Amino acid sequence: MAELSAESLATGVDIAAEVLKSGPIAEQAKKVKEAIENKNRYHHDQIFRGIVLTGVPEWIYSVVPREQLEEKKNALINERLEKMAQLDAQVAESLKMQPHQFEIVKAD
Repeated sequence: MAELSAESLATGVDIAAEVLKSGPIAEQAKKVKEAIENKNRYHHDQIFRGIVLTGVPEWIYSVVPREQLEEKKNALINERLEKMAQLDAQVAESLKMQPHQFEIVKAD
């Protein structure tokens, strides 16, 4: 809810700032932001940093053959990418347009 003066309405006012402070549109914007941040955090922590940036020292190949290690690494990436699809779906769900009604009334 916002209270605006007749003067500000007459000269033109951007009501988006008021709408994004609180209310149903603000809540949806928060859900979108949260869904995107969750997806990005998962990708960064579990795929990029968790697998891609993990350096394997050369001596490990004397214990586990390179091909076997790469196969396991790729399997782990694919497994974690499946979760990315779920997180993408959560983002898409949060982005669905929702109808809202506004009423402009004269304040007492």
